[in-house]
Amino acid sequence: MTNHFFSIFDIASALFILLLIVVHSFWVRHRHSQEAHYRYFLPSVYFKLFFALGYSLFYIIYYNGGGDTIAYWDGAVKLNDLFYSSPHNYFAEIFSSSESLSITEHFNQATGYPPRWIYSEPESWLVCKIFSVVIIAGFKGYLAVTFLLAYLAHYASWKLFEIILGYKLHREWLLAVATLFIPSVSFWCSGLSKDTLLYIAMLFFIVSFFRILQRRNGYAAIVICSLLLLLIRPVMFVAVITPLAFAFSAQMIRKKTGSPALRAAALGIAFAFVTFILLFIFTNGEIIESDTLQNMISEAAIVQNDFMNNQTYGENRYFLDINDYTVIGMFKSTPAAVIAGLYRPFLWESLTPSLILNGIESIFFIWVTIRFFIRKNLRERIRFIRRHELLVYVFLAMLFIAFFSGYTSIIFGVLVRIRSYALPLLLIILFADSRQQEQIPTRPEE
Repeated sequence: MTNHFFSIFDIASALFILLLIVVHSFWVRHRHSQEAHYRYFLPSVYFKLFFALGYSLFYIIYYNGGGDTIAYWDGAVKLNDLFYSSPHNYFAEIFSSSESLSITEHFNQATGYPPRWIYSEPESWLVCKIFSVVIIAGFKGYLAVTFLLAYLAHYASWKLFEIILGYKLHREWLLAVATLFIPSVSFWCSGLSKDTLLYIAMLFFIVSFFRILQRRNGYAAIVICSLLLLLIRPVMFVAVITPLAFAFSAQMIRKKTGSPALRAAALGIAFAFVTFILLFIFTNGEIIESDTLQNMISEAAIVQNDFMNNQTYGENRYFLDINDYTVIGMFKSTPAAVIAGLYRPFLWESLTPSLILNGIESIFFIWVTIRFFIRKNLRERIRFIRRHELLVYVFLAMLFIAFFSGYTSIIFGVLVRIRSYALPLLLIILFADSRQQEQIPTRPEE
C-alpha cells in the first residue's frame, strides 16, 4: 500500500512543489527584509512543512495508508479523474448533494469510486470537492498536495501573527510561539485533512474580522470562511461568530471613554445580538439539521454514547460523567468540558505514538496557565484583557471551541484534532502583556 505513495512521479512532484515553496518563501523574506518580524517567516514555513510531512508519513507508514487523510485524498483524486472523463458529470457532482445521488450516478469503473463512507457524509464529501481543485496544482500526488496545504496553513497563521502584532499587545517572540510554532497544531492542521481546511478558514475569519474593524477590506473572505465553517462543522461557525458582538462592544467602550451606563448599554446590545444569533442558528433547519438546541444536545449524547460503548474506537477515551443531556446539564458540564478541550490528554493518558506529543504539550499549557494566575497584578492583566476587543474576541472564541471539543469528542484521537484550533487562542490570551504599548494597528505592508 505504501508503495502507492512513493512512486518516482509522486516523489518528483513532491520535490518540485517543495522547491517552489522554498523559492517563493525566500523571495517573500527578501522582499520584506527590512521588517524585523519577518525573521520568523522562513522558520514558520519549515516548521509547517516538517510537521505536515510527519503527519503524512505517520498515516502512510504507521497506519499503512489508512485513516481520514488518505480517504480525503482518494475521494479528491476520483473527482479529478471524473473531471477529465466527463466535465459535465464533474460539475453536476460538485453542485449536487451526495444525499440526493447514488455513488454510481456519475462514477464508474473507469473513474473509480470514492470511499463510500466519505461519499455518504455530506461534510466530508464537501472537503473532497474542495481538495479536488487543490490536487490539480499538486499533480494528484499525496505528498505534493500536503506541502501545498501546509504552505497555505502557514500563510493563514502568518496573517494572524501580523494582524495581532499590530496591536502591540504581546512580546513579538511570544506571539510567534502562540501563532506559528505550536507542534501539535502544525501536525494536525497542516496536512491533507478536514482539520487543516477548518483551521485555515477559522484563521482567515478572525483576520478578516479585525481587518474590517480597522476599516480595511475583508468582507469577501469573511463570507467565504463563514460558509466553509457552517457547511463543514457548524459548531465552529458558532464559536467564531458568537464573540463578534462582545468584540464590537469592547472596542466601543475602549475608544469612547463613556459612563457606566454606556458600558452597560454596549454589553446589553452584545448579549442581545448573541442571543439572536444563537436562536437563529439553532432553530433554522436549513442551517443546522437539528431543529432546536435540545436536539443538537441529544445528538451529542448519541455521539458520546457511541464513542464510549463502541470498542472499535479503541481504549484511548475520557469521560466527563455527563448524565443530564439538557441545556442546563450542558452548562453544568462546561468546566470539565473546557478543561478537556484545552489540557487533555494529560501525559499519563497519552502514552501512544499518536498522542504522546499532545501529552507533552499539555504539561506546557498547564504550566503557562498556572503561571498566568500566580504572577503579580493578576487583576490588572484580567482588566487589560477585558478592555481590548481582540483579546475579548479571542478569549470567547477559545472558550467556545474548547467546550465543543471537550463536550463532544470523548475519544482522545478526535479531541486532539479539534482542540488544536483553540491552542493558539489560549496562548494569545496567556501571553498578552499589559506592559506593551497599546495602540490602534496600522496597516502592514502587503
